[in-house]
Amino acid sequence: MRRAEQQQQQQQQQQQQLNAFLASVEKRALRMAEIATRNRDDALELVQGAMLGLVKYYGQHEPESWPPLFHRMLQNSMRDRHLHHKLRATFTHWFSKDENPRGLIESVPAPRSIDPALELGLSDAGVRLVKALLALSLRQQQVFMLRMWEGLTLEETATAMTCSTSNVKTDFSRATSKLKTELEDDRIKTDKPDFKLFASQKFDETIEHMDHNTATRLSLMRHQAIESIVYRKQNRVILLSLGAAMAVFLLVWMMPAPEKPGPDLTMPEGQAVAMVMDDFDLLTSDIELDLLENIEFYQWLEESKHAG
Repeated sequence: MRRAEQQQQQQQQQQQQLNAFLASVEKRALRMAEIATRNRDDALELVQGAMLGLVKYYGQHEPESWPPLFHRMLQNSMRDRHLHHKLRATFTHWFSKDENPRGLIESVPAPRSIDPALELGLSDAGVRLVKALLALSLRQQQVFMLRMWEGLTLEETATAMTCSTSNVKTDFSRATSKLKTELEDDRIKTDKPDFKLFASQKFDETIEHMDHNTATRLSLMRHQAIESIVYRKQNRVILLSLGAAMAVFLLVWMMPAPEKPGPDLTMPEGQAVAMVMDDFDLLTSDIELDLLENIEFYQWLEESKHAG
């Protein structure tokens, strides 16, 4: 009983830690996914997948390891989606019936327009920051936000991006240089000499004005991910119980049926001896009868001679 209580307490503690971590990172993760996908619904789907993946595969790990692991799953989903759209555009061009000699790049559909939700409630500097990030490559914008906004170390960012630390340094340096050029006037106006502080403040501004509906959806997704721990353990207990019952059934079914007891052919030793003696007496009695008959025959034959 004490062991069951300890397991329940550990499970509750794990759920509380996961809930606290996901609540602290969900809004920034959504903004990062929105910048990568340019669509809020797609971004919500990617964030939900990362939440479920973290709870399912890394929920038992130490909380300190969650940030890079969570962002690695999110970044993998972003790259897979980006690759899917590129491949779809390529195959659309290859199998198009319209013979267009302009080439592949010109025939690829233009990126979708920016979701208005990305710029909702932002200042002019915040809008320019978002547009400047959208102009970067996918890896550069994500490396910059992971290092600048999430505060991940060089090694943690490399883990999240599934690349080497040298690649992280290169992408971060290029992204910083481009953004500094685009946002230099805004930084000067805010009297913030440190570009990192300026960018971090503008990043925070992008999530401060998140609408209530989106925040509610994020909270609901987080609770669903946490509750999946309980459902998964209950399903595991049910499956183990069914497996044990099936094993017992098969064991009983495969056991050979017990043989029915046949007639007891053994008998006490004295009874067997008595039966042998009876058979012997019967045999000897037949012999004696023959002998007597022969004697009587010879007596009759002798008497007949004397009478003749």
